[in-house]
Amino acid sequence: MADPVTSCNGLSAPHCDQLEVQPASVAPAVAVAFVRGPKDAYAAKSDVPKAASDPKASVPFAVRMHQPTPVQTTAAIDKSDARFSALAELAREYYTGLKSYPSMTAAGYTLIYGPLADVAPENEVARARSTMWQLDRIHSWDPDVVALFGSLSIAAAERDGRHAAFTLKHAPGYGHLEGGLETTKKLPKETRSLKDVERDFKPFRVLLDRFGPETAAVMIGGAILEAVDPNHPSVFSPKTVRWVRDNLGPQGEKTVLVTDDINTSIFTEYLDGQMGKEKKTNARSRLEKIKFMIKRLVEADVDIMLDYGSISSYGGLKLFANAGKELLDEGAISRKALERSVKRILHMKARIYPDHPLLKDIDATVAAMTDEQLFWQKLVVPCAWGSEKDQSRFAANFGVGLTMEGLEEYLPRVQEYTHEAVKTALTPPPFVANNSPQELAGLDNRGNSKFRFESKPIHKFTELVEKLFPDGIPAGFMDAIYEDITKPKDMLALAEQDSGA
Repeated sequence: MADPVTSCNGLSAPHCDQLEVQPASVAPAVAVAFVRGPKDAYAAKSDVPKAASDPKASVPFAVRMHQPTPVQTTAAIDKSDARFSALAELAREYYTGLKSYPSMTAAGYTLIYGPLADVAPENEVARARSTMWQLDRIHSWDPDVVALFGSLSIAAAERDGRHAAFTLKHAPGYGHLEGGLETTKKLPKETRSLKDVERDFKPFRVLLDRFGPETAAVMIGGAILEAVDPNHPSVFSPKTVRWVRDNLGPQGEKTVLVTDDINTSIFTEYLDGQMGKEKKTNARSRLEKIKFMIKRLVEADVDIMLDYGSISSYGGLKLFANAGKELLDEGAISRKALERSVKRILHMKARIYPDHPLLKDIDATVAAMTDEQLFWQKLVVPCAWGSEKDQSRFAANFGVGLTMEGLEEYLPRVQEYTHEAVKTALTPPPFVANNSPQELAGLDNRGNSKFRFESKPIHKFTELVEKLFPDGIPAGFMDAIYEDITKPKDMLALAEQDSGA
C-alpha cells in the first residue's frame, strides 16, 4: 500500500494523513483514496475531479471508505435478505436516535470516557451476576454486537463534524466481573482462561482498527488478569499492559492507554502494600505515593493518569511535576519513555485541533518541551477545587486535562479557559473530559429514563442475532450493517460499482 501521506496527491480532505491510494498494480484504471468516515469521504470526493484533471496525476481517482484491518469483505452480504434488513433497522434506530454521545461533542468535550467495549457473559445465570450488567452499563454478550454498537456510538458523536478522542473501556474486560469494581478495597479478579478473555477482547481490536489510534484510546482497569499477572492490577502491570497492546494488533503501540481514576478505593490497600515493601520510611507521604504511581505507570507504558483525589489543588499539580522530575533525576524513569508517551497523546489532540501550531510538527514540539510540560500532558484532574476553582485556568494553560465528572456546572468556565489556552498556544491544549450520559443513565440516574432507552435496540439486536444465526453470524455481516448506516448512499454506490468492475 502506498504511503498514506505521500499518496494524497493534492487532495484537500481534512485528514490527508488517513488517505491511501491503491497501487496501480492492483487497480491500473483507478487509484482509490481510502478515508475513515463520511465527512472525510465527502471532502475527498469533492477533489476527485480536480485530482483527475491534474496533469501530474497518472490515473483518475475514486474515493472509498477505509476498512478495518484485517478487511472483512462485505461484497458477499446480500442486503436484500430479510435478516439483514431486520438487523440493520434496529442498528439504524440506535444510530439515528442516539442522543448521549452526540451531546458530548456538541457540548465541546474532547475526551469522552466511552464507548464501553466490555462483553457480558453468554450464560444467563452468570450474566445476572455481572456487576456491569446489573448496572445497565453493558448491553450485549456478543463481541461482534458490542463492536458494532460501539462503532455506531463514535460515528454518531462525530456525524456533525465535531472531533473528539474516545476511550474504549475497560481493558482487558470487565463484563464477567462480580462485586464492587471501584468502591471496595479488594481488587477484582478476572479468573477465566486467556482464550475466553481474548474472545471478549475483540471489540477493542475492531474499534481501534476502524477508527485508528488518533481517535480511539483504551482505558486500562484495575482488575487483576490472573492468566497474565496474578500479582498486580492491570493498570500497574507491565505484563498485562503488554498483553493489551499486543492484542490490540498493529495499532497497539500507537494507542493511548488511560488509567481509570487512580484514587478509587480498590487501589488503596494495593498501593500501601507495594510502597511499604519498596520504601520503609515515609511510605504514605503524598510525594512518595505520587512518585510510586508515576514510576509504575511509566514502567507499564500507560500514557494518561486520571487522578481525582491526590492532586486536588495548584500545589498538587506542582507536587506531581516535582515527583516526576525527581524520578528523572534519580534515573528511575527515562525522558525517552515520556516523549514516546506524549507523542501518542499529541497525535490524538492533532486530530481535534488540526490548525494548532504546536501540533503541526509533533516530534519538534515534544523535543522542545520541558520535563514539567511532558508530565502535565499525561495528567487529567477534576476541573475545580473548592476555593481554588480559578486554578483550572492554570491547569488548562499548561495542558493538564480537566475532567467534568460531577462538575458539569463549571463547563462554561472550563471552555473559556480551554479556548484561551488554544489561542495563546503556549502549550498543546488540554483535554476536556467526561463520561457519556448513556452510561450514567444506568448508574447514577436510575429514575431518569432520558438515556435508558438507548440500550433497548442493543438488547433486541443481540437476541435477534441469536435467533436468526444460531450457528454464528457470517463474516463481514456487521461491517456491512455499519457501512449501510454510516456511509453516504452515493459512496456506497461508488464502492459497489468499483468492486464489480
